[in-house]
Amino acid sequence: MWDKSQPITNDLQNHINEIVFCNYHKDLKKPYLEAKIKELLILLLAQTNDNINTDTPFNLPETDYNAILKVERYINTHLKDTLTIPELAIIAGMNTTKLKQGFKLIFSTTIFKYISCLRMEQAKKHIVEKKCTVAEAAYHVGYKHPQHFTVAFKKYTVIYQAI
Repeated sequence: MWDKSQPITNDLQNHINEIVFCNYHKDLKKPYLEAKIKELLILLLAQTNDNINTDTPFNLPETDYNAILKVERYINTHLKDTLTIPELAIIAGMNTTKLKQGFKLIFSTTIFKYISCLRMEQAKKHIVEKKCTVAEAAYHVGYKHPQHFTVAFKKYTVIYQAI
């Protein structure tokens, strides 16, 4: 908790100054200083709490980071399945919003685009390396209707040929 030095913020400095330069006398001084010291401790603890997990990648709590990587591994091994955000959120043990935000932070894309790109790349391998038909490739990567895959694959290849 206290293994790293932290800068003194303006708020902390103001509280320290209020303690050091206290103008109260006699009966008011002691309770005033006690209250100010408690405030200062709360500010220090809050600052320390804000700085926890800054050493983890993307400044995510380690548990969230690992949960999102677990989802990514799940996606890679279940690419043929119909994957939904709520299902992936259950696997991660977090709500859908937190999962989507964390996933985008780590992988710089949405979950849907990530899954689509993986499917397109796998389909491309099936077509080029295994000499599959477009329909066969579509089924291999989880599309139930080859015509939907064909439209998506054309968009994907046009976009990535332009890059």
